[in-house]
Amino acid sequence: MESVFHEQQDGSLCAQHCLNALLQSSYFTAVDLGAIANEMDQAEREHMAARGVETEEYQQFVQQGSSNMDDSGFFSVQVLASALAVWDLELVPLSKRDHPTAQRARDDPTAVSAYICNFREHWFTIRRLGSQWFNLNSLLSGPELISESYLTLFLAQLRQEGYTIFIVVGSLPLCEADQVLSVTPAVQRERPKLLRAPGRSRSRQGAGSSSAAPPYAAAQDDEAEDDELRRALEISRQLHDSGDVSLQRALAETQPPGAQAAAISDQDLQRALELSRQTAEDDASLQQALALSLLSEDEAFGQADDQRRPTTTTTTTGSTRTEAAPTTATTVAPVEDLRQRRAKFLDQLEKKTAEGGGGND
Repeated sequence: MESVFHEQQDGSLCAQHCLNALLQSSYFTAVDLGAIANEMDQAEREHMAARGVETEEYQQFVQQGSSNMDDSGFFSVQVLASALAVWDLELVPLSKRDHPTAQRARDDPTAVSAYICNFREHWFTIRRLGSQWFNLNSLLSGPELISESYLTLFLAQLRQEGYTIFIVVGSLPLCEADQVLSVTPAVQRERPKLLRAPGRSRSRQGAGSSSAAPPYAAAQDDEAEDDELRRALEISRQLHDSGDVSLQRALAETQPPGAQAAAISDQDLQRALELSRQTAEDDASLQQALALSLLSEDEAFGQADDQRRPTTTTTTTGSTRTEAAPTTATTVAPVEDLRQRRAKFLDQLEKKTAEGGGGND
């Protein structure tokens, strides 16, 4: 940033500061611009005198004084254009419809190398140095680095605020800042300060300065507000993320008693349904166990009956035949005992089933 040439405001010499910032050196002084203004005044006077020095128009022209400069240091756009013509540079209004360079700059503000902005009698330069853009306004404490995206917004805001914007057509002279920044781009950690609010000159409305704070000052305030807004949003997001549990607890506490009771009843109902479902599954398992038990008892009964049935052996000629003897009273007691035990088992099973059914009620 040290290589960028920048002049701070001195009186109302903003036109001088604007030209030197554009050319990146102290090429013009107030005396130089005053000489150009005097030449232009003389040419205009000769033109008006050609119609007669006694005419009313000529007398009014002489009484009005110079329209190209005043004692405060103000210089007109004609003076700036004449000064730049020495460098083969031309000032073209950005709004000019039939100029190809102006049209190209409206489509892409970065397509040109520099802009000169004027509001009332205040002038300042916006110029590209290297691959970066700088606001070289003399009301700032130093050059202000601006991005290409912000350049578009800045120019639009200037037009909205009433500034007249000129594009600089032609090849700007080589300068140290352009060479240095082409190799090492600038990094600005702190934005320049506004030295003072522009005021009005004694002889003109805002001669050499605008009557209101320039738009870039408002842009700085807007960016500060954007930073505060982003911080507020971040804090809000953190509070939201960390407060979900507290929010759920607070919502539960703010519910009316009836709603809480209904919620508890719903939980009890869900629990009862779950227990009932488990009981039904247990009943199915119990029925299966009963069927298996009955099957086992029947098999046991048949095996015991076969084991306790006596047999007789009859011997005949050449063979021996074994026959089962008829069942007698000796087998009745064991069979009856099995039946009693079976009946007792079934009674106990029915009691368990009855107790289980009573628990479900």
